[in-house]
Amino acid sequence: DRYSYIPKVNAIITATASPHTILTAEKMPQRDRPLCIIDLAVPPDVDKSVYNLPQVTVVDVDELNTLSAGNLERRLCLAQQAEVIIDSKLEELERWIFQNKVDTAIESMNRRCSEIAEDTEQFLFNKLQLSEREKKLVAKMIESSLRRLVREPILRLKKLDDEGKQEEYIAVVRELFNFE
Repeated sequence: DRYSYIPKVNAIITATASPHTILTAEKMPQRDRPLCIIDLAVPPDVDKSVYNLPQVTVVDVDELNTLSAGNLERRLCLAQQAEVIIDSKLEELERWIFQNKVDTAIESMNRRCSEIAEDTEQFLFNKLQLSEREKKLVAKMIESSLRRLVREPILRLKKLDDEGKQEEYIAVVRELFNFE
């Protein structure tokens, strides 16, 4: 009865141990919609004449092997491309981690400069009678002077590319500026 069910299905999968074909073009009913046949049998269950029928696509073991080999080749190529991307991103991450150590030290230096500036401003403003405009000018000058003082060490820290030296410099900066 297999041929009577063919008009009702969209796909057929065959995997018999039959010594002869079980689907032939002569017995196949006409179709007005696509039919996919996957023939997993060895020897094949589907006669070669079925391959040429309109609306019918047959995929056999040999084609699956070819597709599989092509897909494997494509996956290997994609894996190599992925490795290049991963290596690049790892290098980028390592640079970021390396730079992040420096950024933390720089942030601490800038924070310490701001603390010193605030302390100095408070001291001066308590001793001197200044207008708001004069206070802003003094605050700006103090902040600017402290930023100029740490500018060169910051630039040197940013230029470091030797991790050992970087650690050494960061330790010195931590000790000199007395921060964690």
